[in-house]
Amino acid sequence: MVPEGGPSDTRSPSGPDVGVGCRTQPGVISSAALLDRSRARSDSGTELWGLHVRAGIVTLLIGETSAGKTVLLHNLGFHLASGKEFLGIKPPRPLRVLHVDFESYDAIYEEHLAAIGTVDGWDFLDVEALDGIEHGPRLLKQIERIVTDGGYDIVIFDPLMEAYPVENENDNAAAQVQMLAFRKFARATKAGVILVHNSGLRGARRSTKGKEAAGENKFLGRGATMRPERADVAINFTGSGPTERTLTVVKARGANKGERIRVRYSGAYGYELSEPKPAAEGVETKMRADVVAAINDETAAGHPVVERKTLMKRLGITDRTGRAQALDRALRALATEGALDRAQGGGYSLPVKPDAPTQ
Repeated sequence: MVPEGGPSDTRSPSGPDVGVGCRTQPGVISSAALLDRSRARSDSGTELWGLHVRAGIVTLLIGETSAGKTVLLHNLGFHLASGKEFLGIKPPRPLRVLHVDFESYDAIYEEHLAAIGTVDGWDFLDVEALDGIEHGPRLLKQIERIVTDGGYDIVIFDPLMEAYPVENENDNAAAQVQMLAFRKFARATKAGVILVHNSGLRGARRSTKGKEAAGENKFLGRGATMRPERADVAINFTGSGPTERTLTVVKARGANKGERIRVRYSGAYGYELSEPKPAAEGVETKMRADVVAAINDETAAGHPVVERKTLMKRLGITDRTGRAQALDRALRALATEGALDRAQGGGYSLPVKPDAPTQ
C-alpha cells in the first residue's frame, strides 16, 4: 500500500517533518534543515576570545602545578569583562564572566584583584554559599540557572575536579560522563566554558625534545585521556623558564589547532606577550589587502573559491607562525565585514554583486 501522498511524500509517520526534500524519520534532520538551523543559532560558536574560547564550546586548560594558571585566568576574566585585548586577542565586546574558583582564598583575592583590577561584569561565585550542595551534577544544575538568569558569556571552573569530582580520576568512562556534562551545560547556556585541569606525570616526564615538545602532548593532563578527547578545545599551559610560559592549542576543530602563544610575567600579577604582537595595525591592514588581492587573482584565473592553504602558498606563509595567525584574523575580519563570503564546504570567495538595475 502506497503511503498518503505517494512515493514523494516526505512526512514522517508521526510528528512534524524534521527534514526538507528527503524521507525522514523522527529524530532525523536533513542536511538542508540542519544548515538552516545552524545559521539560526548564530550565537553558538561566536568567538569570545578568538577561536580559543567560543560560545557554547568547552575549552580545557591543562596547566603544570604552580605555572600560574589562576593568575592567567584572573587576568583573562578582567580583560574580557573590560572588553580589552589580552595577549593579542580582543573580545567582541565587554563580556559577562562568571568565575567559579575553588582554590583561591581571601589573601589571594586581595593580592590579585588589587593588582589586576575589578570591573563590572566580572563576577565570582561565592563558593562558601554552596555548602550543602553536592559537587557534580547537582552543583552544575544550580550554576546553569545562575548563568542563564545572569546572562553570562563565559564561565571558568577552577579546578574541574572540584567542580565535578569523580571516584577514579583515571577512569575513562567516568571522565566521559564528566566532560559530557560540561558540554551539555555549555550548549544549554550558550556560554563559553573553561575547565582548568592539572598536568600529571605526563607533564613531569619531559620529552627528550625539550619543554616545548612536552607542551604539545595532547594528553598532558592528569588521569584519564578522555578529558581532552571530549573537550572542544584543549590548551596546554607550560613553563619554558622562570618567567616564560607557553599556551599551546593541542586540540581544536578550527584553524587555531597547533597555535602557540608565548607569554611572560609583567609587573604585579600581569602577563604580556613575550614576542612582538604578530599583527600590528599596519601589518593587519596589509594582510587584509594581500588576501583580497590574492582572491581577486584566483577568481580571475577561474578559481572563485580559494582555500586557506592556497592563500598561505601564494603569500609565502608558514603554518604555526605569527603570520599564519594574522592571516586567520584577517580572514575572520573580512568575512565578518562582508568583504569575503565563506564558501559552503570551506574556502572563501568574493561577494556576489547584485545585477545592475535595468532601465
